[in-house]
Amino acid sequence: MAAKKAERTKRKTKISKRNIKTKRSKTKTMHSKTKYNIIIAVAIIAIFLILFGIIQAAVMVMPTGKYTGPGPSVGWVLVKSDPSRASLTVNNIYRGLTPMNVTVPSGQTSVRVEKPGYRPYFNTVMVYPKKSTILNVILVPIKGK
Repeated sequence: MAAKKAERTKRKTKISKRNIKTKRSKTKTMHSKTKYNIIIAVAIIAIFLILFGIIQAAVMVMPTGKYTGPGPSVGWVLVKSDPSRASLTVNNIYRGLTPMNVTVPSGQTSVRVEKPGYRPYFNTVMVYPKKSTILNVILVPIKGK
């Protein structure tokens, strides 16, 4: 009987060793599957990031249909007057009181400076792109006023 019991114990030990080996191989298989899944996930993320970068670059370079080149060339007219606080009209548009710096398209520009009790001042000046044209206007008083 003792021999049979020893034999059963031996069989159980062999079976449990097989189970341990099977569990180990399953664990190894699970680890390798996990590694494989991680590698796949990293590869998918890398591909996504690369595609996202390419799309972003394409969007940044893609024309919008709007002209974005240099705008019309402009210059400035700085008008000072004596007496100051005279009304200033540039290209037939009232701009305010002197002294004033006005942005205008380059080319011929008409300037009118007026103040009650003084003769109006009219002049056409040439305005160059990205340059400032300075006008120092001395208004002449009207005699008798």
